[in-house]
Amino acid sequence: MKQLDKKDIRKMAIRKRKDSFAFSLSYSKEIIDKLLSDPIYLSSKKISIYVSLKEEVDTFYLIEKALQDKEVCVPKVTGNTMVMVRIHALDELKPGAFNVLEPESINDSDDFDLMIVPVIAYNSRNFRIGYGKGYYDRYIQSHHIHYCVGLAFSCQAYDFKEDTFDQPLDKIITEASM
Repeated sequence: MKQLDKKDIRKMAIRKRKDSFAFSLSYSKEIIDKLLSDPIYLSSKKISIYVSLKEEVDTFYLIEKALQDKEVCVPKVTGNTMVMVRIHALDELKPGAFNVLEPESINDSDDFDLMIVPVIAYNSRNFRIGYGKGYYDRYIQSHHIHYCVGLAFSCQAYDFKEDTFDQPLDKIITEASM
């Protein structure tokens, strides 16, 4: 049987995620609650969290909770580069690259205890497929991050072969697993 390439998997996973949007809101809460009780999260002082799009695991609740007792940074894209910028409130975010909410500031922050990344598809070896631009793989490879977690729905699991530049995550949390 021919293995699908990443572009085909990306299209299928996005379509599946959109078709499953009705239940994804309750699953998002389950996934975020699992992360909030994870010892890695609890012991982290400085974290990076992606700002979710409509069909992704919703991170707005997570960001609000984290802002209460952690230093929180979110991504900002400038050209081919992604930087992480510290925020103090969600209202600091405005539509930016790819219409994703991001801070207006470009003050890059670094050295995270925990980085939480978006996932379009993932495999059993904790590799992820993103939107195809490589921002997170390049960032993870070139920065000091103690622990990387992907948030996904279990319907996003696929079998695919990773590329040499792909960076594995330490863990992927879904509604079905931790």
